[in-house]
Amino acid sequence: IERSFLCADTGALVTEPAKRFQTYKNEDIKFSVEELSEIKRVSTGHLHLLGFKPLSQLKDYHNLRPSTFVFPSDE
Repeated sequence: IERSFLCADTGALVTEPAKRFQTYKNEDIKFSVEELSEIKRVSTGHLHLLGFKPLSQLKDYHNLRPSTFVFPSDE
C-alpha cells in the first residue's frame, strides 16, 4: 500500500513524507513518520493496573490539572 498526499494550496502531488511537530519549551520539534513509528516500538510491554488507592489517602494536591485523554489520529 502506498500513500500519496496532495498540497491543499496548489493541488500538486507532495513527494516529501509528512512531518509531525511537537511543541517543547516554545520550540517546534519535527518528527518524521519513521521516527514516530520507531519511538512507538521502543517498548513491547503492556501497561498493567496494579490497583487503586483508597479515596481517603488521596490529597487535593495530587490532582493538579484536569485529566488528559489521548485519542489516535490518522492524520
